[in-house]
Amino acid sequence: MTGVAIALALGLVGAFAAGVLIGRYYVPDDRGIKRQAHHARHYARALTSLVARDRDRAVKELQRVVADNVSDLEPYFALGALFRGRGEWERAIRVHQALELRARGKKKIEQRARFELGLDFRAAGMPRRAIRALEDYLHDNPKTEAALRALAGVYEQMGRYADAAAAWRRIRRQGGEPSQRELHLRAGAAISAIEQGDLDGAKRELREAKRLGADHPHTLAAGAELALARGQHRQAAEGYARILREHPELSSVATDGLERTQRARLGAEATAEHVAEAAMSWLSGEGEAGADPASPHARYALAALHRKAGRSDEAAADVRALAADRPDVLAAHVEVAREALAGEDEGALRDALAALAGAGGALDMLAGGRYRCGFCAAAPGAFSWRCESCRQWGHIRLELGLAAAAPARGLRERRGEARSDATAALKARADDRAG
Repeated sequence: MTGVAIALALGLVGAFAAGVLIGRYYVPDDRGIKRQAHHARHYARALTSLVARDRDRAVKELQRVVADNVSDLEPYFALGALFRGRGEWERAIRVHQALELRARGKKKIEQRARFELGLDFRAAGMPRRAIRALEDYLHDNPKTEAALRALAGVYEQMGRYADAAAAWRRIRRQGGEPSQRELHLRAGAAISAIEQGDLDGAKRELREAKRLGADHPHTLAAGAELALARGQHRQAAEGYARILREHPELSSVATDGLERTQRARLGAEATAEHVAEAAMSWLSGEGEAGADPASPHARYALAALHRKAGRSDEAAADVRALAADRPDVLAAHVEVAREALAGEDEGALRDALAALAGAGGALDMLAGGRYRCGFCAAAPGAFSWRCESCRQWGHIRLELGLAAAAPARGLRERRGEARSDATAALKARADDRAG
């Protein structure tokens, strides 16, 4: 018993000594914890810099995270997105290509890198490579709305309106919000097919456009163009007259289409006066074919056709009546002032009127600019269905200086819509990480 007690006592003393030595000299390895805290601090600083719109500082903070831990791929994705946002597309492409190579065998990471590459190529102006990357991504992720929107945008940029419309249809069928862009793309695809001589393809695209909006002016214009290509002059003229009657703000589209229709009907030997007179007969008729006399756009269009038909007195009377009835229509006042300018002999008054209403004068700058985009307020030189400045469809109108015209949309609203693609992309990434 004594030996057992001695052994037990020695064991207790040894354990106590070992505990003292361990407590004095053992230092736990907390480097991983410190590294995570270090990374979290840099992540927080990067986020703060982004909120403050200091992208350069955000890039530096993320580069410090990468320098400490090359195995974590998330900061690389963040760096690639920042490079793309700063316009450094080559660096963004290199980052995402490296991520795609490193992710061999990790399908989700590889697909995510491919999607980011598609966005990089689109931003860098490489549409074919962007299409290839986005189509590869959609092959395995067919329901990702952000990728479908990006692909539709690249198709539209390349003039492949039918393919862009098909991408929007996929979004709509997956429960997305209906978009007027799909209708414009279908109508644009129909007109492109007509220009290429593919009337059957134009008919198919027009059928889809009518399903989305049979009474939309772009659909009506595409239908009139198809009728004109088939030699159905009366049907084409009815379509353009309807555009002017129901959408007088697009009077330039209607009058141009009517003139081309009547020229095709009368033949190449017809004079410009005869063509304008034939077009005017459609717009000034009674009943459904006639233009709305209360619309300043329609009345201004009729005056222009009167002038082309050689009826200068009638054109002047129309414009004077319009100016008296609608003081806010600056274009009519410019025409009235020019008429007075043409008949005035006194040099001083002529100079003053020329500065006010002559070509390039103050009123001419307001009223003669003609076309303006209601979305971004850009002023293109000619009408088109899509604004080349903001790439929105159906917002360009003939501006006559109407005081009651709808103002251009605010910068905040446009930025909000521009962020929709980025928001959808972030949501898709979050879903991938959650999965």
